[in-house]
Amino acid sequence: MSGSILEYKGREAEWAALCVMDGLMMSDELPNPENADAEIDAVWEFVVENCKESEIRVPSKQEAILELKEKIVAYVADMQE
Repeated sequence: MSGSILEYKGREAEWAALCVMDGLMMSDELPNPENADAEIDAVWEFVVENCKESEIRVPSKQEAILELKEKIVAYVADMQE
């Protein structure tokens, strides 16, 4: 897991993207940045509940999707080197 949401206060969208990346990096297949929307949707309820429980702002879903796309692109590039 990417750590507590509290460690990412002010960077909640990054934390949401890292939650997804933890799972994607365990897969045998390289992730596709075009699937970022669906991947964020799959964890969104978890993200929202963690933010509420920790009394910090819920990030913009779109911001989390953009963060995830960037992380996927970087990960795929690293894996192909």
